[in-house]
Amino acid sequence: IIQVIRVLIIASKNQKFGARLFLLGFGIFGPAIVNDILKAIGVLHIPFLSSYGFLVFIIFQANILSRRFSSGFEIAENLGDDITFPDFINEEDKETIRNFEIKIYLKSNATVMSWSKSGQT
Repeated sequence: IIQVIRVLIIASKNQKFGARLFLLGFGIFGPAIVNDILKAIGVLHIPFLSSYGFLVFIIFQANILSRRFSSGFEIAENLGDDITFPDFINEEDKETIRNFEIKIYLKSNATVMSWSKSGQT
């Protein structure tokens, strides 16, 4: 447990993505586990808390995962907007490429929509 906390503190200091939320979630889950161990051996006489600590930990993990996904999606969108064409490609070909990109986008969305209607993911 101490090694995990040490690594999380170093990652937080280096501002790694999601490290602070992970540290906070583990900071709640870890003491809850220690509490349950102490209760099981009869040192403490308070309720078991590890299930609540685990729930909080999972919520923080879901938050990190959703932020990472949205960040990746945002980066992909920005990269798509920044496409530049070399000088030797004429305007007609550039327009053809852009139209092809739009067709691919529409086709992929139609496929996803048909999957969601049929119950597939």
